[in-house]
Amino acid sequence: METSLTKRDNSSANICECINFVFERGTESKAYRWNKFSNLFNVIGKQLPSELSKVPCLNREYFHIKGVSGASGSWSKLMYIAILDSRLSRGFNGLTPTIGIYPALIFSQNCDSVFLTYMIGVGMKKEKELRRTVSLIRDRLEYDGFDDDYETLKTIHDNHLYDLATVFFKQFDKASLVDPERFMDALEKTVQIHEEFVSSGSAVRCLYPDKQF
Repeated sequence: METSLTKRDNSSANICECINFVFERGTESKAYRWNKFSNLFNVIGKQLPSELSKVPCLNREYFHIKGVSGASGSWSKLMYIAILDSRLSRGFNGLTPTIGIYPALIFSQNCDSVFLTYMIGVGMKKEKELRRTVSLIRDRLEYDGFDDDYETLKTIHDNHLYDLATVFFKQFDKASLVDPERFMDALEKTVQIHEEFVSSGSAVRCLYPDKQF
């Protein structure tokens, strides 16, 4: 019988294998025009989201995992996986990473590291609003063991301001590869923080401070 611990171990190994593949092949997205039939596209768009969905803490009906290849023209130049929460990230046209707050995996521009982040949707927010909202959220969370230094996030800075939208993060470097246990512990802790933040009602109040609830 497959236990939740077995599922966790299997998922962590497969997830880290996908991440390592992106470390090795990720720069292809910058050097060549590649399409939905490429191995890299499939890992980011399908395989990695599928493996993440098998992690017990993410096996909830309100979590929806979306992979973005970073090869979509003038849009995002970074590859990322957004673990969207339909309770907070559902807009008029369905689920979107532009609103709400959620865990995400964001690969650096050179694909030599990946950041497990807890971030808010950028949408049309300007720098001042992003900083204000992130500061408000940080004041209400305990995230010991994670980092919140913007300087470290320079490698995921682009015109979408993902670095400024990050509440806290943990970085996994290409040089040291990815330790499955360390990665999974960080992922589970991030999801736990998210669940408590949402269930307490604090997430909605921080994201929409000017509204009455």
